[in-house]
Amino acid sequence: MIIHHLHGSEIFIGENALNSLPDWLGAHVTSKRVFVLVDHQTELSCLPLFISVMHSRYEIVKITIPAGERNKTLELCVYVWNRLLDYNAVKSDVLISLGGGMITDLGGLAASLYKRGMNFVHIPTSLMGMTDAAIGGKTAVDFNNIKNAIGLFSNPKSIFIDPVFLLSLPEREIANGWAEVVKHSLIADVSIWNDLPVDVFACPSFDLLLRSIAVKLTVVHDDFEEKGKRKILNFGHTIGHAIETIHLESRTVLLHGEAVVWGMLVETEIAVKKNLISADKAILIQQKLITFFCLDKLKTINGDQLINFLLQDKKNEQNKFLFSLITDIGNCSWNCEVEAEVILSSVQKFISVQ
Repeated sequence: MIIHHLHGSEIFIGENALNSLPDWLGAHVTSKRVFVLVDHQTELSCLPLFISVMHSRYEIVKITIPAGERNKTLELCVYVWNRLLDYNAVKSDVLISLGGGMITDLGGLAASLYKRGMNFVHIPTSLMGMTDAAIGGKTAVDFNNIKNAIGLFSNPKSIFIDPVFLLSLPEREIANGWAEVVKHSLIADVSIWNDLPVDVFACPSFDLLLRSIAVKLTVVHDDFEEKGKRKILNFGHTIGHAIETIHLESRTVLLHGEAVVWGMLVETEIAVKKNLISADKAILIQQKLITFFCLDKLKTINGDQLINFLLQDKKNEQNKFLFSLITDIGNCSWNCEVEAEVILSSVQKFISVQ
């Protein structure tokens, strides 16, 4: 098993990493009960394994919320707080987030604000959670249809990354997680790009999983509060978050990774128009994204709505649209100012804009 330390978090990575949890709790938490936050999906597919590993050493209090980005709201945070209050939870208790990025985002925020901060632990069960969402101390909920509008930086006491949970994922969730792995390759590690499998529905090898996690760890270690280089992790997310939010209001919901793939396509085109990357290299990247992720056409989106969502992006400064854009496979620049007309023309290449 591999152990990392990152800004106060102890990160355990490896097969059977979950088995280390009871002893870790015994050494770091005085309470003999744990609160476990799950959604309706991880309650069925992941909670039984969690319970079996605990060997009845702790009282387990389950808090279940609905699955899906639409439920990453303050209202669900209030529900979690009410459940904690129902059981007279105190700061020395621990909240364990067992699930994907939605669960770790919301669970981390709920724990960080409850009584000014209670212990919390992340156990990511999705590929996206393992390679990105659970690592780095970002917690948030969506607010007024703005993704991650309410949140803060707060690190879990520990993170347990065990590939066993990947075996429980449906194919769509595996493909969803590959979006972050591919992003890591494009911004920082060309070797990952070169070693991508043929099948987007295949679980990554443990080596590839480690290399993707290493990108996130390295970037966050150097810039925890996202003052500079950490912004490269937002490649594909500026356009991606806007597209994801637009689809939250429709019957066709896109998963986060699916929206990020479209974001990477468009933002690579923006990089061409800003003379940051060659057209030939951009075409190679875009063709790979389209074929690897088996992309279907997106429905028409409203250009004004897209721009309005982009105006809410947290990277913007002084009413300027600021992007993180790749300059080559494995290299990325940040704080790249982009004009609205360049954004819309780049979107139009791949998605119909009205």
